[in-house]
Amino acid sequence: MSIFSRKEKKNIEALKLQNQLQKAKQENTKLSVMNKLIDNVSTQMRSFRSFPDEMYSTGIKQGPYAGMTSSSNNIARNHSRVAVNTSPVAGSIVNTIGTLTVGHGLGLEAQPIWRLIPGKILEEAQSEWAKITEAKYGIWAKKKSIAYDEQLNRYQQEQVEFTRLLIDGEYIELFRYSTNSKNNPMTIQLINAEDVRNPSGSKVAEGNTHENGIEYNSKGVPVAYHIYDYQKKQTVRVLKKGVRSGRVFVNHVKLGANRRGQGIIAPMITELMKLGDYEVLELQAAVVNALYAVWVQTPEGEDPLPTINGGIGDQQQSSEAISAESWMADRKEKNYNEGGLQIDSLPGGYTVQSFDSKRPNVNFGNFMDQVKKNLHSSVNIPQSVIDKSFEKSNYSSARGELILAWFEIEKYRFNQSMTNDLVYRMWLWGEIQQGSIIAPSFFQSEEIQYAWSGAKWIGNQRPDIDPLRSVKANVTEHNRGFKTAKQITAERGGGDWDENQPRVKIELAKVAEMQVPFTETEDVDLTDQ
Repeated sequence: MSIFSRKEKKNIEALKLQNQLQKAKQENTKLSVMNKLIDNVSTQMRSFRSFPDEMYSTGIKQGPYAGMTSSSNNIARNHSRVAVNTSPVAGSIVNTIGTLTVGHGLGLEAQPIWRLIPGKILEEAQSEWAKITEAKYGIWAKKKSIAYDEQLNRYQQEQVEFTRLLIDGEYIELFRYSTNSKNNPMTIQLINAEDVRNPSGSKVAEGNTHENGIEYNSKGVPVAYHIYDYQKKQTVRVLKKGVRSGRVFVNHVKLGANRRGQGIIAPMITELMKLGDYEVLELQAAVVNALYAVWVQTPEGEDPLPTINGGIGDQQQSSEAISAESWMADRKEKNYNEGGLQIDSLPGGYTVQSFDSKRPNVNFGNFMDQVKKNLHSSVNIPQSVIDKSFEKSNYSSARGELILAWFEIEKYRFNQSMTNDLVYRMWLWGEIQQGSIIAPSFFQSEEIQYAWSGAKWIGNQRPDIDPLRSVKANVTEHNRGFKTAKQITAERGGGDWDENQPRVKIELAKVAEMQVPFTETEDVDLTDQ
């Protein structure tokens, strides 16, 4: 006979059931918090994008029209700017080409074509004219007052322009001339590519057409530019050059044969986005692998052991047993972004199966190098030059890579020199009008203007691993008739051999007077490593 009545038995069973329900509720609460934490970690550590979100909604990265940015110059230009500021690969390409081509700015070496200039000018007078002109231009180019907003000097403008050319595919200069200036009247204003836009306030001349802010005559020749004025809130029509004087007002330089240019980064944006996302994922995987979570399985029917916490929190923590309430409060304060150690227990009957993500991939570096190699080849620059890394190359291969890169750099520099020629001619125009420089017959014809403004623009020279070896090779090739002195001089970046001779003659005469002969360095035995 039981000592408990039927009513007491029911109360005991109800109490047990209540305890079990409360225990199950606590376990469910704990599991709910754990799931919430896992979701939180997954959310914070999710595969975020390397580029802004809006670039993933345009179909550039994937889809049937992936990479199609050429349909709109504005889209291609904006995406290229984002890519250069977001992707280290794109930034490295632009910065390397810019440094090798323009560097701190191209310096003037005046080389008038004396044969085309009327009258006979003595060699000494020619040399003196070139020296004076170079000195005056150098002083003018260093002044920030040459810029319309007085923010950049000419050399700094050149750097900005060339960077815009590579990214935007074009740059636009507005030449302004003052009638009140005591100095050279010319100032230069840099115009943003997006500010040359379809007319909104300005008018297109009768019989002309316009496209993307540029006005064309019946032959398709650009005759005017419609530039947006932010003060007037409308476009202003600016002639490309004066009808009577022929003085240039707008200089538009672009890449490609289209009416508006496209930069070198636009065609590779799709690959840059994929490469950037892959790099982010691999780096993210390395961070995730730094977070170790260990759960101790509890036998069925037994209470879980107290948890031991070693994760990274807002404050320094130590391993200690804590209560369920502290466990839940601690989870809210923990920061799982930086990894760490978490040792926890599971309710009875639950099992966690761990796995190794095998990340980051051991082939990550090789894969990145191969993709970058393809991107660098698309701009005709060897990867070693852009990455500034030659440890895998011997003398011959490194020299070959530098030469191949310089072929492309010379092309860019030639195009930039044409802009500098125009700036120099317009500057010389102002100096001659003011009487600061004497150039007879300058305004007689455009051909004579070009003859007086002949110039060589000097910048960074081609890197040479062993200059002495290169010079000796050039001397041998010249003596054997394989190369002319004119070819060698041009390759070495020394200008025109014929134009150099009068100056070299004067310099050698001065050296002889000072009795300081040139000495040749002793031979050095260099072998390929």
